[in-house]
Amino acid sequence: MNNAIIKADYQTLIYEFHGYKVMLDFNLAALYSVETKRLRDCLKISLRQIQFLIKLFSFTVLSFASTKRKYQRKVTAV
Repeated sequence: MNNAIIKADYQTLIYEFHGYKVMLDFNLAALYSVETKRLRDCLKISLRQIQFLIKLFSFTVLSFASTKRKYQRKVTAV
């Protein structure tokens, strides 16, 4: 990979887009000395894992809330 980009000032690689600071994928890949395709593949895998964890967490919270409601109904019925 091109080591010249690593010696560059990092601030010049960061752009502002609609109020967000972003870095282009090929610049980020060059900083990590990997191919852009490999970087994108890793990001896709990470996003899938995060989405799975969000679904799992949401399910856990919902089942806890429904269990709590059932318990509260039993206590108030007595």
